[in-house]
Amino acid sequence: MLEQQLAQYLNLRLSASGPVQVTGVRRIPGGASRETWAFDATWEEGGRTLCRGFILRRDPPASVVVTERDVEFQVMDAAGRAGIPVPRVLWLEKDGQHLERPFFVMERIDGCETSPQALLTDPAYIRVHDRIARRFVEVLAAIHALDWQALGLQEVLGPPPSPEECALREIQKWEQVLEREALGPELVLRAALRWLRRHLPPPAQRIVLVHSDYRVGNFLFDAEGEI
Repeated sequence: MLEQQLAQYLNLRLSASGPVQVTGVRRIPGGASRETWAFDATWEEGGRTLCRGFILRRDPPASVVVTERDVEFQVMDAAGRAGIPVPRVLWLEKDGQHLERPFFVMERIDGCETSPQALLTDPAYIRVHDRIARRFVEVLAAIHALDWQALGLQEVLGPPPSPEECALREIQKWEQVLEREALGPELVLRAALRWLRRHLPPPAQRIVLVHSDYRVGNFLFDAEGEI
């Protein structure tokens, strides 16, 4: 079913001279805020046969972590234009007309993804440890250094909090998630949030863009350790 829907959608979006063939549709596990699917497409264009890999990020029927797909799409687009290594985002659909629920499509990038344990112990990765570690920090620093205002992200993300309010606003966000989604008392989480309120960090020195889930497992790297 999804394979046919994707083929019909790509027929609308690609400059194909004939029907688009979609194959290899597979669900990628993980990710709390979106369904992630990989697939391949083949089509004729300009007298040539083209084959490309794509990633579909589709809203799930329900999710504990609520994020807006258009925000994700536009932030990734801005980051890519600024030189951050992210996949190129292609199409954003804000309704369920084509695939039942809102979604966006981006290019698929080949690379390795592994667990922290395997990255540390697997002989295949040992020789690129230093390169991965350096690039891991360099990319994070580049994200923090982005001129998010010049990239137009204030219109996407909304007005930022003041330096004094940054930490408190994040705590309030997770308090709201807890109140909305908790299935039980969640005493430990509530105690942790109260502790955080009592021990707020000093005001931020400046307001920057942050990744929010920057870790092994959330980036790809090649055989030479390039992210």
